[in-house]
Amino acid sequence: MELVFFLKIFSYLILFFIILLGIAKVISIFINYLPKLHSELFALRSKLVKKKYQHWFYAYERFNKTPTIFGKRYFKLNNYLFRIGKQNNKINKKISQIIIVLYSKSSKYFNYLFNNTPYSRPIDNKSVNFFKIQVPKNKSFKFKTNNDDIVLKTFYINKSPKRKLVLILLFDGLSNYFSKQLTNSNRFFGKSNKLENMWSNSAWTLPTWSNLITGMYTSNHLNYEPRSFYNSNPKFEKLSSSVKSKSTIFEFFKKNNFITASYSPYVRINPTYNFDRGVDIMKFCENESTDEIVDNIISHIEMFNNSSNFIVAHMMDLHHVSKGFKRITDYSNFPEENYNYNQELKKERVSNRLNKRDEFVKDKSFYEEQDLHGIIKSSDLRLKNLYNYLSDKKFEDYTILLLGDHGTRLKKFNEQKNILSEYHQNVGLFIKDKKIKSFASKKNKLIETIDIFPSLVARYSNNLKNISKKQFDGQNTIFSNTKKDYHLAESIYTSEYNLLINCNNNYSYSSYEFNKDKIKKKINTKFYNNKHKRMILNKEDKLFKKLDTIEKKHLKKSKI
Repeated sequence: MELVFFLKIFSYLILFFIILLGIAKVISIFINYLPKLHSELFALRSKLVKKKYQHWFYAYERFNKTPTIFGKRYFKLNNYLFRIGKQNNKINKKISQIIIVLYSKSSKYFNYLFNNTPYSRPIDNKSVNFFKIQVPKNKSFKFKTNNDDIVLKTFYINKSPKRKLVLILLFDGLSNYFSKQLTNSNRFFGKSNKLENMWSNSAWTLPTWSNLITGMYTSNHLNYEPRSFYNSNPKFEKLSSSVKSKSTIFEFFKKNNFITASYSPYVRINPTYNFDRGVDIMKFCENESTDEIVDNIISHIEMFNNSSNFIVAHMMDLHHVSKGFKRITDYSNFPEENYNYNQELKKERVSNRLNKRDEFVKDKSFYEEQDLHGIIKSSDLRLKNLYNYLSDKKFEDYTILLLGDHGTRLKKFNEQKNILSEYHQNVGLFIKDKKIKSFASKKNKLIETIDIFPSLVARYSNNLKNISKKQFDGQNTIFSNTKKDYHLAESIYTSEYNLLINCNNNYSYSSYEFNKDKIKKKINTKFYNNKHKRMILNKEDKLFKKLDTIEKKHLKKSKI
């Protein structure tokens, strides 16, 4: 009896441990599945949201490889974004190289044929694959794909390619004041190619990026909404904030046989704003600092080294700490002077309860300003690697520009507390061009952000058959003798429309009520002289008449 009793107890214990092991296994499986469960629940929640904020596109679609935006399907992986469409898989005799961008969930090999002879390349199922394939002479080419293979892009490179480079380095917050501290940049571009009279047409990055790629004022490209929405319905596109111009700078260069690319860590550079128009390679460079942006540029040029390339690369080190924490490089160039930061910050401490407008025009603190001086030097050091690389490359033709999208608000330059100001709009500009060795004659020539696109059109097109001059508000001020008499900057933010006019360094600053996408009655106009001091002008003054005429002419042509 005792033996039977102990056997029962022993069997119960074994059963108990088996159950425990089973529970532990289930818990282990559940824990391992948690990340996938989280991503699936996150994706489900995202699908249920009908009106998604455009500036949170990358957050909403974080776990969605194939988002649909206004009826258009995209593929998103490794922070690359591609519009999904039909790809041609046949070549002609002029082709010497093929570059195929492909993703596959399960295929082990990418299979292709030259004159029915099979070849293959291994596929990485966790990444976007770039296959560069040399084409044998007089061979027909076809490739085979499986059901889950997605051919994202196919590039056909000619036998005698043009190797040109147009590179725009957009340095977020780079005022003309800060640009003088870029030692390596000044050395690479040369003293005669640092221009002093370059002006941004907007107060912040979203409209400025649109100014750059359309050559239009904000009141004409109409992409300015700080809070706007998107979803998958094509009808919703009309209600979104997006670029609706006839052409973009990317589309122009794409039509002229350039491989086009956009590399930016800015969350708003996404397809919901139509910023992918004409872009072959679009990458959201999440949390990437200047050195990583430089790596993207170099890698792109090496991948497409047998073709012409147009690249816009956006660096945001001045805007915020890219990684969320500072690295040794960020500290290495911090000013070494001895300050009592606690005391200095107490002097300028203000209430945290600021309205939207005051938050928008808030100055950098004493510490933040000192920090920016160090960041400028660190970013410039990181750019040196790019400059060394470019100096060693041989391009048939090239134009390289480094400029700010807008300035950075510092207390000593922001006494007026206006959304738009001469110090905030005057940005740094450097140019290096193969055909024009020196821009010394244009050092103080007035140039605007909206002039970049039409200037490059004139520089890289024998005629304008691919684009109409009428679409531009800007002019070819960089590569011609065209001169401007004034500069305009606009801000459409919350319930105000603000307009800054700079005419021979005399300024008018006008504010209007803004409601339902329309300019309403004027609130006020302020005038400042070339020493940035407030002026009182009456309607009979010649300067008043000139500034007033420019303002009325501009508003008449605007779409708001």
